[in-house]
Amino acid sequence: MEFNLSLPFMPIVEGLKAGLRSMKYTWMDKINNTGFYIEKFNHNVTIYTNGHGIAVSIFTIRVLNKETFGSFTRRYSLEDACRDVVLPPLKSIHGQPFEKRFTENGFWYESDPADLISNFSEMDQNPRTREWMFHFNKASITKKSGFFNAYKKISFTNAISTPGMQPINHGYFDLLKANNQDPLFSRLFFRYPVGEVIFTLAFEKSVHLDGEPHITFCPEGQAHKNEKVSFMDGSSIFYKRFVYKKQNVKQGAEIIATFKVAIPPG
Repeated sequence: MEFNLSLPFMPIVEGLKAGLRSMKYTWMDKINNTGFYIEKFNHNVTIYTNGHGIAVSIFTIRVLNKETFGSFTRRYSLEDACRDVVLPPLKSIHGQPFEKRFTENGFWYESDPADLISNFSEMDQNPRTREWMFHFNKASITKKSGFFNAYKKISFTNAISTPGMQPINHGYFDLLKANNQDPLFSRLFFRYPVGEVIFTLAFEKSVHLDGEPHITFCPEGQAHKNEKVSFMDGSSIFYKRFVYKKQNVKQGAEIIATFKVAIPPG
């Protein structure tokens, strides 16, 4: 006997699936006590031939309890940047015209629903580190119709552009701008657990890499271990892209991408 789960059975099936997912997220919230669970985190860092960098982070979030989900903390560090690069206060560069993202400091964000983020506040005034908190408009977080009455998913994106993100000049490693001759890196520290991470490291094709980037994954409380990064996944005529994917990343974990840029010939 064959059952075809088409209408009118599909709404029931989807409702049961939603209920199971809700149970899973509720269990996660008991561990994290945050009122939300990050289903997907898509992080993209693009480095240009002059060392300029743009970092874009996209979060897809399942809200479990909007009464305890009022804010979200983020941190951006330039520990591996050119030695003389500093970060202006985010308030001063927020809303920079988009066309200046390739040449100047800038900070942008958007969300779905559009009024989700009410404002943000900065907490760390270190000139090479910025830590800030997004504050949410709880009224914009609404529930879906249906038996389980779960909240609708929300998402938000933030982007930062930084001149001198890396000590690179005309596509080659610039020792005069670097802190040392160690490989360059981009680090992700996980303040919250994440269901799926997609980390993309992209280079303008005129950046001369010395080999492929390496990914190191460090679970909380465990030694670092190397993991494979796919080569040129989604590359285009202008960029080389290296993509790393990881499921079920726990709070306190780290992902570190290291790479070497070639020294100028001669």
